[in-house]
Amino acid sequence: MSPSIMPDLASSKSTIRNLIVKILGEHWPLSARQLYSLVREELKIVTYQGVHKALGLLLDEGVITREDKRYRLSVDWIREMRILSENLERNYTGRVEPLSYLYSGSGVSSDPDASTAGKKATESALRELARPPDFALVFCHGSTYAKNDERVKSLVKAVDETLKKRNPNCRWFGFTTDGEISDKGCFFNSCSVLALKSDHLFFGVGVGDNASKDFFAAGKQAAASAATDLKNIDPYLERYMRFLAVKRKQPEALLKTKPHVLLTVFPGPVRNYQPNEEELLRGIQEVTGIQPLFGGSASDSAMFKQTYQFANGKVYKDACIVVALLSDLKLAFSIRHGLKPTKKQVLVTKAVGNRVFSLDGKPAARVYAKLLGLSVPELKKKLFKLIIRFPFGMADPLGHYWIKTPFAVNPDYSLVFLNKVPQNALLVLMDSDEKSILDSTKAVLTDIKTKLGPDIPLIVLFDCGSRPRALSTIRASASSEFEVFKKELPASKIIGAYTHGEQALIPSGTIGQHNQTIIALGISNELISE
Repeated sequence: MSPSIMPDLASSKSTIRNLIVKILGEHWPLSARQLYSLVREELKIVTYQGVHKALGLLLDEGVITREDKRYRLSVDWIREMRILSENLERNYTGRVEPLSYLYSGSGVSSDPDASTAGKKATESALRELARPPDFALVFCHGSTYAKNDERVKSLVKAVDETLKKRNPNCRWFGFTTDGEISDKGCFFNSCSVLALKSDHLFFGVGVGDNASKDFFAAGKQAAASAATDLKNIDPYLERYMRFLAVKRKQPEALLKTKPHVLLTVFPGPVRNYQPNEEELLRGIQEVTGIQPLFGGSASDSAMFKQTYQFANGKVYKDACIVVALLSDLKLAFSIRHGLKPTKKQVLVTKAVGNRVFSLDGKPAARVYAKLLGLSVPELKKKLFKLIIRFPFGMADPLGHYWIKTPFAVNPDYSLVFLNKVPQNALLVLMDSDEKSILDSTKAVLTDIKTKLGPDIPLIVLFDCGSRPRALSTIRASASSEFEVFKKELPASKIIGAYTHGEQALIPSGTIGQHNQTIIALGISNELISE
């Protein structure tokens, strides 16, 4: 640690400088005149020139900053002091375990009353956290708690009031799900909450409401609002994080650090509403460019009546939510689906958006039925069970398959897919079994552990609701994934949702909407500067 970082405690002038640091630690920003008046309350024999000279020295040492003739403590210096004190504590006490930069607590309730469930789950998470929360994630089961507007609003109100009692400035987001994932278990009737506290994680939350009027504009609005909310936290923070990383890391390691991550929540499809996820993503990228992005689409547990999204205590029915996460903790992400390509392939010969009219020049539904050895009436009758086992895949430039799932059969034998299918694309019929699904879950977690190490304090998951349904269809437990989670990450806090679609940046560098996919975001207890 450079001696210039700390005020010179041996100097006779250090008393003035120490007082200035103490005062600016409690009140800021202050002018030189204001500081002089406050210093005089402690030191009777002091001149304005003496205070002004002390301010100049503190500026030169990087302890304070000046803007518009007003002074404040430097965020760089504050964080350097914290790292110094933590290292001193570790050296003097002989502690060998890493210091904790991230605290979290999880809670789950399946109380039939929505308000009570929200309150109980949040209270449990806060008890585990044992600190005022900075941020929270909240997922509640769609068919259990979102049968009507009043029911879901009562749950959200209870969660918000409970969080705000501990910290009025706590930010949070969430949505209705097809199921909930926690370190407590995988549930299909719960409200699951995870509360966070960290001086190394910063969140900005943005909402683009009334998305169906203009999906592109909603995505753009949500991203811009999230960026503004994040910027309001501390204007110096990002520059300081980059400074520390550049100062301490090797060039090749710098390329792997990703201080920004975007989390997304999209409205899910229902009988009379089909969101345009590609336009939402295009609007987000208009603001952010290509950034690591992960998220999920809300669900009402396959009732297809109404999905809900939550942000900072408000309930939405047609909103895009973007959470901008900035951190100097190491982050890692991974994506898998567990479906295997068969040898059956078809060419998309006519498609508009997510509607495919013909495959190999023939009506799409008839071709799909033939691939499965069924008639069209049989396909219609069994469609929901079939698509979770046998969707299509479209290979990207790296050979990874992007899952394309049919959603409905139209009277003209066209197929409606859950996301856009390009014309002239080659589709491969996919297949899955219990082993391939659970192997993909293990692969995602193994990938995160390879990147961050075995001890990961927090994992956030967006997992397609079709995956536990597929496990049930092949006579495996819908909760089989939980056994994998706990085996691979026995000490980690876990929060996640079974979704109706997933958004992710894939290895080829493309951001898009996915189906039947599991996405994991891991947050380490190690700083990018370490």
